[in-house]
Amino acid sequence: MPRSVSVELNKILIRKKYYLLLLIELILTAATVLFTSVNGFAILGFSIDLPGIPYVILNALTVFILPLIIFMLCADLFTNEIETGMLKAVLLRPINRFSVFLSKIMAVTVYVLLHLMAVCAVILAIKAILRSPADMFSLPAAFGVTILPMMAFTAYSTLISLLVGNSSFAMFVSMAIYFIIQGVTVVSAPLGAIFFTSHLNIYRMVLSGSPPAALPNTLLLIAAYIILMSVASFWLFDRKEL
Repeated sequence: MPRSVSVELNKILIRKKYYLLLLIELILTAATVLFTSVNGFAILGFSIDLPGIPYVILNALTVFILPLIIFMLCADLFTNEIETGMLKAVLLRPINRFSVFLSKIMAVTVYVLLHLMAVCAVILAIKAILRSPADMFSLPAAFGVTILPMMAFTAYSTLISLLVGNSSFAMFVSMAIYFIIQGVTVVSAPLGAIFFTSHLNIYRMVLSGSPPAALPNTLLLIAAYIILMSVASFWLFDRKEL
């Protein structure tokens, strides 16, 4: 890992809240897997397929938990560092802005990937201890593929964080726009399909026995969002007066 990325990742890891968030997520994951493996699970009389519980957890991560964590990360690494003057001090050294920008993006991506892998590891470990059925290939692959839409979230949140001057407000705006888009998707699925947030369960398409014809278009859509929002973010970052 490049030293600049390690520096940015350390900035994340020295904040206790990110350890706490991961710890809470791992505890809830372990409790859910243990409870459903031992007792079964049903909501309103409808049983949930127990082998599918890990994917229910993955859906909760991708739709609610990880987006919120990404919004916090981007607000901390971009908006907050601009507010406090920390970024200005960094750029006084002989280092170009693109390296700083890319290091921050990569650090967020690495943290999110570590988060996904940690949750997946807890699920597989508990399944192995209880000798419960678990797909040792598909589950890690599903968690790994999920990094693609999370990278789009990172690009999106970075863009918002650079447009807004206050870190708390940056988080609020990121969440508000995300919830509005999700609302649009509920009201009109065809309209919502143009947003990357409608494809958070892309792992289902990638790991399907016969991948649907729409898979290349979906991957292209997510890649386009990542590239366009990242380019726009760097354009703002490069012209930001500190």
